[in-house]
Amino acid sequence: MAVNSQNVYVGKPDQATTGAVATAAVGTTAPTTASEVLPAAWTHTGYVGEDGLTVTLDRSTTELKDWAGSNVRVLLDEFKSTVQYTEMETSYESMCRMVGEDNVTKTDATSSAGTKMKVSFGPTLPPARAFCFSMKDEDRRIRVYIPNGQLTEVDNVSFVRNEAVKWTFTIEANDDGTGHSIYLLTDDGAPIDSDTDTE
Repeated sequence: MAVNSQNVYVGKPDQATTGAVATAAVGTTAPTTASEVLPAAWTHTGYVGEDGLTVTLDRSTTELKDWAGSNVRVLLDEFKSTVQYTEMETSYESMCRMVGEDNVTKTDATSSAGTKMKVSFGPTLPPARAFCFSMKDEDRRIRVYIPNGQLTEVDNVSFVRNEAVKWTFTIEANDDGTGHSIYLLTDDGAPIDSDTDTE
């Protein structure tokens, strides 16, 4: 097969007026392409840290060996998929992702005071959510879609005078009921010229 640079993608965020990370309730209409506009039910986050998105596909296996010690088969014991990224905004949306809406109280800004938040931390997990990560490389598009993701870990948070406060989340992708937990959608951005003679 000939090489094709159109298949070489760069993981740059698709971030214009909305963020490249969006979440919604589990069961919300899923994206079917890498380029379609997400419905209004999806909530977009703001800035994401420079390390971008890390997808981990972890397969643990058992090797079946014969009497001589040679491999005969490899059996899959467990499959686990996770996504890690960093949110740079301490916003209502990011805090709700981290601890759940029941643990975040927001008071809207008034003429005499700004928007206030109270975030409560404790021994609970936030509700599972659907996650969609959108990337744009010139005309190419990539999406990583998780229908049912559970935010399980938050890295240590540093409050430093000359650095942004960052919230690094690890999301564990749960089985969506079809035996799958994470989906990759791509669009190489190279449609066929309609004037080309295909006969």
